[in-house]
Amino acid sequence: MQENAFDMIDGYKDQILKTARDMIPIKAISPESGGEGESKRADYLSGMLAAMGFKVDRYEYKDGKGVARPSLVTVFGNRERTLWIVSHIDTVSEGDMGLWAHNPFELHVEGDKLYGRGINDDGQDVLSGIYALKALKESGAVLRYNYGLALVADEELGSRYGIEKLIEEGIFKENDMFVVPDGGNEEGSEIEIAEKGILWVKVSVHGKQVHASTPRLGVNAYRKAIAFISEADKALHEKYGASDPIFSPHTSTFEMTKHEKNTDSVNIIPGLDVSYIDCRVLPRYSLDSVLDDLRAIAALPEFSDVKIDIEAF
Repeated sequence: MQENAFDMIDGYKDQILKTARDMIPIKAISPESGGEGESKRADYLSGMLAAMGFKVDRYEYKDGKGVARPSLVTVFGNRERTLWIVSHIDTVSEGDMGLWAHNPFELHVEGDKLYGRGINDDGQDVLSGIYALKALKESGAVLRYNYGLALVADEELGSRYGIEKLIEEGIFKENDMFVVPDGGNEEGSEIEIAEKGILWVKVSVHGKQVHASTPRLGVNAYRKAIAFISEADKALHEKYGASDPIFSPHTSTFEMTKHEKNTDSVNIIPGLDVSYIDCRVLPRYSLDSVLDDLRAIAALPEFSDVKIDIEAF
């Protein structure tokens, strides 16, 4: 006798919490952010899916640092067409540990809310996808489409070693359907149907390093970087200021994020300053145009005494 899959999911609460407690301590941070990648988390999730009786295919690729980046794929059903749930198993780094109220690598529960690094992005979706699959199997549900689950690597820093590689493998068919549950609202009523273009820019300002007591003998790369970033911030928001209610937020965003250490001493004027800009651009605009504008700002007369490299990555 078939049971209702939704009712079964409600009964998995304790199992889901246990899985979350087990998974959150398993770090899955990109090597580009100082982590070890997703292998240990993939091992855990693969073992759990296998214990539930599912065949799991593991697709693993070496990144630029020689670290294996694994993605997991399982399909339930024997239909011609597949509905794919695509979630990512990597997370961003924890940032400053001192700014957390609790250890980010231990699950913390307050009422009906869960806290921990990556439990929202994208742990909740990984868990939902797995336990929906379990419910479909155990309920004996008759499926119109196959249920495909893709737990992918490297989403946070570009997807080069995750979903892009799976597409190249030919895993997905032309008429397959996809749900990427990596966003929305608390009610689950918000459905995103489009994405902004993403551009990450590295800004390297080359000046001349000198002792801070003799600034006239050098060129302060840090000061020039501040001036460049300020000018770029103003110019980009003015030029690319259109609004589109399909997106949230409605406008393009240009956020100054990471900044590399530029000197080891308080009394040294830095000769090199490196910072980064995260750009989320409405589809009506060209990412190449944004890069061209940044390079045009770098060529302005006020920056003639430094060399500014603009690099997309």
